[in-house]
Amino acid sequence: MLEAYIPAEMLLSRDGCYHPLCPVEDDLVAGEIVNRWFHREQARHLKDLHEREMLGFDAPLAELLFRRKQMLCRLGRGGEWSLWLRQQKISRSTADRLVAPASAYR
Repeated sequence: MLEAYIPAEMLLSRDGCYHPLCPVEDDLVAGEIVNRWFHREQARHLKDLHEREMLGFDAPLAELLFRRKQMLCRLGRGGEWSLWLRQQKISRSTADRLVAPASAYR
């Protein structure tokens, strides 16, 4: 779409490589790349820390949800598991995913 408004020669050099509309110092570009890479790696590290923390929460939560599900579930559609999860604003798919390994060992 951009080519419709800007002549191609403004975006491409003679060898076909892209060049910016406003020339920029190579040191500035390199510095920006290093800065953005640093922040990206920091964010990835924090994400990994949070994932490990979540795994620590999941095991005891799964056990508690399993116990609650045993109390509330009944055959057919008379169970109250789904209703209770809705009232607590807990995603049923997530709760069932957490409960599945705990129920497999029983």
